[in-house]
Amino acid sequence: MDNFLTKLISWKYGGYVERRILLQSANGPCPLLAIMNILSLKQLINLKKDSYQEAELIAIMRNFLIEFNTVQPSAYADEIQLSLEKNLEDALNILPLLVRGLDINLRFDGIKSFEFSAEMLIFDLCNINLYHGWVIPPSDELYPYLKDKDLLPTGIVLSQFIQNSSTQTTEYGLNQLKYQLPEGQLGILFKGNHYSVLTSDGGELFELVTAAGLSKMANIVWMRIDGTNNESMLCNADFYPLEPHCQPSPSEIHDWCQIRRLP
Repeated sequence: MDNFLTKLISWKYGGYVERRILLQSANGPCPLLAIMNILSLKQLINLKKDSYQEAELIAIMRNFLIEFNTVQPSAYADEIQLSLEKNLEDALNILPLLVRGLDINLRFDGIKSFEFSAEMLIFDLCNINLYHGWVIPPSDELYPYLKDKDLLPTGIVLSQFIQNSSTQTTEYGLNQLKYQLPEGQLGILFKGNHYSVLTSDGGELFELVTAAGLSKMANIVWMRIDGTNNESMLCNADFYPLEPHCQPSPSEIHDWCQIRRLP
């Protein structure tokens, strides 16, 4: 059974209170860790240990979902109450899937647009927004097809779009994320079947660095997203870029790229 290390970081928008985040290695259960790291930064769960077993994390999530989504019977009409209870039951059944990943499909018409599935309940019941940056801009040939579902794009047009956005991010999508994500708000970025904690500071986007290989480097907390071609800059807890002498080694950078499924 997998064992997951934790790391203490300071969260600027949480009053610089030190919180523990969970770290991952290549092919780790990134949906579970991304969700739990947000809950930890929001002080909704308390990670006290230096490491956790997989089963412990599932138990913490199960307890949180039940406590966070249990309401008094008189608070809602009967049909709404039953719907909430059914959603919670479905989410608890799906919970073990978070360990190996979730099967979700995005839509190209917005940064928060995904096909509805039972897996999406997890994010809703944790009050966490899921984002992506693979959005078709209004100037693209494919854009009219988003507005008229009866139209079908040609294979050439579709393949050209996929080729031009092979990193699963468009400039338009990236700009929409910058525009719509409030400063200091936490969300989850879905990209290349990887889930990472996303936030905004000073008009820039940042991913939480969760590489287990960087666990001893306390100064590395965030990674600034600088473009659609995986350009990035490692930053500290204040979102300032690291000095050259504070940069990790090439092998440590490689480990982080493997986790994020980058070349």
